[in-house]
Amino acid sequence: MLVVNWLKNNRTSALVVGLAIVISIAAYLGLLTSDGAVKVRERESRIQAHLATIPGVFGIDDNLKEGPRELQLRIDDERAGPYGLTFEDLANALRAANDGILSSSFRAPSAVEDDDIRVLLEPAQRDRILDLLEVEVRSSTGHLIRLADVTDLQTSNGYLAYRRVNGQRAVTVFADVDDDLATSISVGRNLEARFADIRARFPQVDLIYGGEYQETNEAMANTFAAFPVALLLIYMLLATLFRSYLQPFIVLTSIPLGFAGIVFGVGALDYKISFSLLYASVGLAGVVVNDALVLVDFINRARRNGMPMLEAVAQAGAQRLRPVILTTMTTVAALLSMAFGLLGSSKSYGPFAAAIAFGLLFAMFGTLFAIPLSYATLSEWEDRGRRLFATLREARGSATGSGPMSGSNESETGVPV
Repeated sequence: MLVVNWLKNNRTSALVVGLAIVISIAAYLGLLTSDGAVKVRERESRIQAHLATIPGVFGIDDNLKEGPRELQLRIDDERAGPYGLTFEDLANALRAANDGILSSSFRAPSAVEDDDIRVLLEPAQRDRILDLLEVEVRSSTGHLIRLADVTDLQTSNGYLAYRRVNGQRAVTVFADVDDDLATSISVGRNLEARFADIRARFPQVDLIYGGEYQETNEAMANTFAAFPVALLLIYMLLATLFRSYLQPFIVLTSIPLGFAGIVFGVGALDYKISFSLLYASVGLAGVVVNDALVLVDFINRARRNGMPMLEAVAQAGAQRLRPVILTTMTTVAALLSMAFGLLGSSKSYGPFAAAIAFGLLFAMFGTLFAIPLSYATLSEWEDRGRRLFATLREARGSATGSGPMSGSNESETGVPV
């Protein structure tokens, strides 16, 4: 209880851990504004009640602070309709009775400013509620109607202030999450499933999610949007380096292997999805291709020196094995202490280090097998394509009565282009 009270008294608007929910309702004109306040309060109470049933959620609170009790006059449309009375008519009558109507002004001979002359009820006629109900309103038909005849009197606790979001009256619900039992993402998804039909059932009510749940969703959307751009940039750099349109795809096969390592490492260490994990996934795509670059570059150099393709592939695995393992393991060893939290755990750097370390580790072993196999397969397909192209060219030359065309489109070195 002490922790919950401390969180309530020291809560900030920036929810790093926890969940913020904004329930907003469209602003109405006239008395329906107060009806809207009742509805938004009712829905907000249901949200809080459901949050209380979710394990790991505590410190539930909102930004509504009740004020003193107030009187509310609600117009009865059935009784006021025949007279053509509106909310504005009643509000003007009450304002005139309490604040008065400015009829004129007066300046004393020795005064500098004018004094207002207002017409209003005597104080004795404004002290009692029954006196206010006796105030008469002139309708559009010319009749004088008492407020008591067309309104209902209610008392309730008002609120000191209402926050507005996009011009709509809003209530913010705060809750903190115990990371050992739940996450803000799981709590947010639970609420989305529970109140998915709230808009259809109550058209005036809207549910807006905030806090870490909203920030995580935005980060995931930005990550998914940035990842294709990162892949395109990597491909363009590799295509320029290898002077080939196909060989970059061989190198890019390391990226799925790295993602498999992320899934394994994060699951084994029981890390939750976070911003740092998403950023590490994008960054890993640019780092995990290093081992593949070493192998493919070695094979290309060997083939340019006249070595057969299969022998070059075998030599790449044999001669580049030690550099690949050493460069990867030095990086992984430096990150594992942070990933396992040996020198202190961190919710930000721990998942980041685990994603990079296990991604590189998985990609290293996968690269030693997948890259030579992919290179050999692609070279075989290219050789078949060249032979098919040469056969078609010879057949076309025979049909026109000429011999094979001079020149060749094959790479002199036999390196895929």
